[in-house]
Amino acid sequence: MDKDKLELEIIVGQKATSAYNGFIKDFIEQRRVILFEAFQNLGVSKQDELIEVKRMLYTLEALDTDIKSIMDTGKMASETLNKEEN
Repeated sequence: MDKDKLELEIIVGQKATSAYNGFIKDFIEQRRVILFEAFQNLGVSKQDELIEVKRMLYTLEALDTDIKSIMDTGKMASETLNKEEN
């Protein structure tokens, strides 16, 4: 793989890791708790609200997964660059 592209992936991964560990991780955890509490407090008859809570949770999980994917890509790029240099 192109060295410049690997270096860019490393930088993006480092920025994602920094943002995730500095703010996003706690934000996502807090929102999971809020959504779980909302789910528990909703009655079975409130299907529209339950669907909305599920949609929000799905979106939150997708965001978490995407950010972790960017972080992992940066780590793999770093490993690849290290192997190529040795």
